[in-house]
Amino acid sequence: MWGTVDYCEHLLRKYQGRRVTPYICPMLPFLDPGSEIYDDPERFGYRIFHRTIEEHRRALLSINWKHRLNVETEHMSRDDLVDVSYGAVRALTLLKKKYKALPGGVARWIVERIDHTRELLGAIDAFQAMAEGAPKEAMGREVRRRVLQYNREQLRSVSSQQRPVDFGFADRQWFDTDEAFERVMRRGR
Repeated sequence: MWGTVDYCEHLLRKYQGRRVTPYICPMLPFLDPGSEIYDDPERFGYRIFHRTIEEHRRALLSINWKHRLNVETEHMSRDDLVDVSYGAVRALTLLKKKYKALPGGVARWIVERIDHTRELLGAIDAFQAMAEGAPKEAMGREVRRRVLQYNREQLRSVSSQQRPVDFGFADRQWFDTDEAFERVMRRGR
């Protein structure tokens, strides 16, 4: 992925001042069932985690998106894939700022969001690693509060094809309801 970031810098430098906006996006969360790599992962250096529809469905309910990942490679664990993904997007954002493809304030905001996301994922990992008991329950309440707050902040600030404009009537999404969060927490993932 770092070679891709380097190539993006080459493009930003070469076409500085023009409408060149490189993006980077890892191949996540699943390898396509029926693809050559999915059918013969060992040959290509992959390990597949989810094979059945039920395994995929359960993975999509995970509180930490790294557990949704269907794959890791012989060179990169799921933890590594998550880390390098955020690192590459962060580095490319700073390059866009450097070459004036993004205003400084926007780049700072994106980098702050990435750093905040990584910190929250670390808290989720710490929570999930705890032994069952009262301390885990207490931490679970705090993690829940933080995840709900994070989701609301993210959805308030992101335009997408599904929700290009916030008309003010969608204050909750399916994945940040108390019921959805409780289902995920009960599964212990």
